[in-house]
Amino acid sequence: MAVKARHAEQARWDDTTEVVANLVARLKKNGSNLIESIKLVRTRCGLSLGEAKRAVTSHPLWRKEVERNEPLHEALLALARKKPAFRKSNRAR
Repeated sequence: MAVKARHAEQARWDDTTEVVANLVARLKKNGSNLIESIKLVRTRCGLSLGEAKRAVTSHPLWRKEVERNEPLHEALLALARKKPAFRKSNRAR
């Protein structure tokens, strides 16, 4: 019985993956940018932000743009590690 349940779960995941991939392709074709695509995939497919980001950024249609943005992404992460987070107590009064 557990084997059948696992197969059913895998089939549902495969269906979801196909739906997400088709949605991402349509969004890209219709001119949505990366952020818009992530937001729409998240809301329409009920995915977490991380799942939606992985689904969109790993899609072949977005691969070149993601790779092109990687140096900026890495630079921003490095900067974020150096600077402390903005806190209310740091604001000028």
